[in-house]
Amino acid sequence: MSSGAPLPVPIGEEGLQAVAARARDYALKAKAANTVRAYRADWRDFVAWCEERGLQPLPASPETVALYVAHLADAGRKASTIQRRLSAISQAHQAAGHESPTKSAAVRAVWAGIRRERGTAQEGKAPVVTEDIRAMVRPCRRG
Repeated sequence: MSSGAPLPVPIGEEGLQAVAARARDYALKAKAANTVRAYRADWRDFVAWCEERGLQPLPASPETVALYVAHLADAGRKASTIQRRLSAISQAHQAAGHESPTKSAAVRAVWAGIRRERGTAQEGKAPVVTEDIRAMVRPCRRG
């Protein structure tokens, strides 16, 4: 079968349901299993935080998300954890057909302030120089 051959078009409701099922399967495989697990845990944390405070998690207001992000920073969470939680909140909203509150100016401003205060720039490392490389490959030489 050539790669340029047209694919068969499903006919009727059963055919469309089969294609819809495959589309769901592909969508589920869009993210690694560990990412999906992390997003689920992050979403549960956000929902629990909202429920404790009587706030609506879905759709969440930008103010709610900004408060949550500030709470995470004050609790000592790493910037990478906060970023992943923002991603989880965004993904949950998009999956439910809502606009992501993480795109709002309020959330972005709080997040930028946290990153600036924390100085989240990665530390540079000294480069590997020619002598180091020679020393690394010396044991690999034959004879």
